[in-house]
Amino acid sequence: MRRRRAQSLYRRLGLPPSTAEPGRKGLVLIQIDALSYFALQASLNRRYLPFLSRLVRRGGYRLQPFQTGLPATTPAFQTGLFYGVNDHVAGFRWMDKRTGRVMNVKRPEDAAEVEAEAARQRPGLLEGGSVHCSIVAGGAEHSTLVLSRVGAPERPVPRRTLGETLSLFLLDLWMVVRLVFAGLFEVAVELVDGVKAEYEGRMVRGQWPFLLVRVLTNIVFRELTARNVMVDVARGMPVIYANFAGYDELSHHRGPMALSARLALRGTDARVREIFRAIRKYGARDYDVFVFSDHGSVPTIPFERLTGRTLEDTLAAKLMSARDLPSGVTDAEVGRLRTLVSLQRELAQIVPRRLAALPRRLADYIERELPPDPELRSYREYSEIALLPTSDICHVYLTSHPDPLPLGRVRYLQPELWKLLVGHPAIWAVVGRGFVDEGMQIAEVATKTGWAFIDPSGAYRTIGEDPFQHANFPEGIQRSLHRFAWSANAGDAILIGAKSRNHAVNFQEEFGGHGGPYPEEQIAFMISPPGVDFDFSKVAHHTELYDFFYRTYRASDAGAAAAPVQKTA
Repeated sequence: MRRRRAQSLYRRLGLPPSTAEPGRKGLVLIQIDALSYFALQASLNRRYLPFLSRLVRRGGYRLQPFQTGLPATTPAFQTGLFYGVNDHVAGFRWMDKRTGRVMNVKRPEDAAEVEAEAARQRPGLLEGGSVHCSIVAGGAEHSTLVLSRVGAPERPVPRRTLGETLSLFLLDLWMVVRLVFAGLFEVAVELVDGVKAEYEGRMVRGQWPFLLVRVLTNIVFRELTARNVMVDVARGMPVIYANFAGYDELSHHRGPMALSARLALRGTDARVREIFRAIRKYGARDYDVFVFSDHGSVPTIPFERLTGRTLEDTLAAKLMSARDLPSGVTDAEVGRLRTLVSLQRELAQIVPRRLAALPRRLADYIERELPPDPELRSYREYSEIALLPTSDICHVYLTSHPDPLPLGRVRYLQPELWKLLVGHPAIWAVVGRGFVDEGMQIAEVATKTGWAFIDPSGAYRTIGEDPFQHANFPEGIQRSLHRFAWSANAGDAILIGAKSRNHAVNFQEEFGGHGGPYPEEQIAFMISPPGVDFDFSKVAHHTELYDFFYRTYRASDAGAAAAPVQKTA
């Protein structure tokens, strides 16, 4: 697309050119979901990311690692990046103990509530800008495929006419041809990969629900996201954020270093190259472009495949009955399919009425096939103990107690449960709130052979064997564990999966995961443009990124301090 074509495109879409902050350098944030610093380096060396490789080696861009902190999840990262506060985000799923309600940020209403809490404390990094393919919106003026805004009445999505939609495609027919053939290729790769895995005796997951997720996230959403960013560049939006989630989905399904996951990176790399080209050819302002990940992904082995039974079954006497899932479908896939339903309903609002029937019927079909969501009920109605896993971490709540409990109370109230968890070989440690010592909150890390007591600075003392002695965690992880354990919605106990044969134990049915303290999921990357001398390698928690970006690109005076946190009641 040339400048004239881009201008024609955004005018046909009813989007005016941006008049915000004229003359000021713009900011483009491109996120490659779940790609660790280590996986990035391996992919650069093996030419899965040819454009990013040239950018770093010959383009003057600087590649640095940074530590994302706990929990290493997309909703926590995005909320921290956009608002600088996220202590209320305990992963993907957690319990509000006051009400017994389970919060799941893959549900639009819960994502909106999470964002509203952060927005009450600090201004959004993306105010006046745009956001594409995200869980929260960061205060952006324009958004597409954002969960927290699906169905939001105060932000109606404009519906396009059939002529406007056809114009969008006719402006770039190559995109349409590529999308069709790429979709067919993804279906073929998934089927061949599944057959190959069965033949080689590797662990595989059910294919039918993921096949649909794969095509939509790795092809359709990727293309829509890239095109929307290019339109925003032509409009001159002051700040633009885009998330490419295809690698993350394939990493969960096959593993972070699986061939199918790395092939997804080639498509993402090509779209990033197109965005850079669009900025150079018809950007309405100068932009600094940052390419980064929110966290990494660690190879995992599901708890059930390692031990022969799920964690729920292991604690069956204390837990709710098993969910009635369709054959071959796991809880993790159910969550992704529910997210897919929400995004399909947003697409049905955007496309012309004549075309809206397709995404609407697809959403209706998936919804009919899914079991009722037990998280919409209070766990107190049917379970004394609630387990809410996110890959290799799992929150444990004693539901009959409305206030957060320290680990000492958990040991006292559930001694048999405690012995089973601490002594289980698939669990590295049980982490939680400890006690208050002279006004200082202490977090506890308990294993079968020793204890660690961590203060807010990350310093710790031990009883028995040091739990961190052989753990091989990143430097400074103790401080992040303390912060996580004392966060408002963390479990009364937090389980951390052990390592088995270089794979972290996953409390869900996934072969790649993230959330916990292992280096593969903790060490993300940042590719920064020439002239930016900030040392990202010193970042120990993703909320620190907000301070840098807000101060450098969004504050009214360059170099001003980031907006202070507003305390809420």
